[in-house]
Amino acid sequence: ETYTAPKLVDSVRPDPVYYSMHREIEGYVTLELLVNEEGEVDQAKVKYTTSDLAVKNALEAVSQWTFEPATVSGTPMKSWVAYNLPFGSALSIYEDAKYARKVIVEDVTYALAQK
Repeated sequence: ETYTAPKLVDSVRPDPVYYSMHREIEGYVTLELLVNEEGEVDQAKVKYTTSDLAVKNALEAVSQWTFEPATVSGTPMKSWVAYNLPFGSALSIYEDAKYARKVIVEDVTYALAQK
């Protein structure tokens, strides 16, 4: 079986977040995303944040992202990926490589050997 990881096709940066009138938050929100078979983000889990104020904007941004879905032997599969979303002008979006091979296999029943 050949596995292909999901590939980010279109992303939107989160809107800036200000903690006072002219002070923009700088930092990251790390999200674990469930990408469905159509390449849309179905779920998001917050794994880390430098500011709780930034979480809402990060979730709104990833809800607009699209992916080429993960595939196993050419069949699209749900999969998890993780991304660090930046807040601040000099920071960039990057993927967490530890999640490159996480695939959800659904409706599988395992037979356990009886002793």
